[in-house]
Amino acid sequence: MEKIKIFSMQNGWNRFLLITGILSFLLGMILFLHSLQIGFRTAFWGGDWNNVIFILQGIIFFFIGYSNIRNQKYFIEWNDLELRYLLPPNKVAETLHLSEIRNIEIKLSEIRLQLPEGIKSLNLKNFHFNELKRIKEKFEEIKMKTDMQ
Repeated sequence: MEKIKIFSMQNGWNRFLLITGILSFLLGMILFLHSLQIGFRTAFWGGDWNNVIFILQGIIFFFIGYSNIRNQKYFIEWNDLELRYLLPPNKVAETLHLSEIRNIEIKLSEIRLQLPEGIKSLNLKNFHFNELKRIKEKFEEIKMKTDMQ
C-alpha cells in the first residue's frame, strides 16, 4: 500500500518545540513571580516584560508542537483494490473499494468521487505539491480504469 501523509514534520522537531515551549513557559513564570516579589518594573525598556514574553513564547511553541503531533494522523493511501484516507476534519478513516467508484472528477485541490450511495469529495488543499501531483496521477489511472468498464 502506498501511503502519503498530509503533514510531514519530523518527530524530533515536534519534541523540540514541546520541550522548548515548556521550559520557556516555566522560566518565564519563575522570573515573573520573582519580579512580582521584588517589585515589577513596568518600564518597557529595561523592565520585567521579557518574563511575560517568555511565557507567551512558551505557550506558542507548545501549541505549535502539539498541533503538529495531532495533525500527523492525516493520510491517504491506496493499493490495487481499495483507497483509505483520513483527511481533516474527519475523525475516522474511511475505506473505499475502487470497484465502487463510478466516476472521478479531478479539480485543482479537490477530487470528487461518484459512488453508488452519492458523491464523496476529497479536499487536498493541505498536501505539498509533489504529493498532490502523485495523488492526482493515481486518480487519473483509476479514472482511466473506470472509464474502460
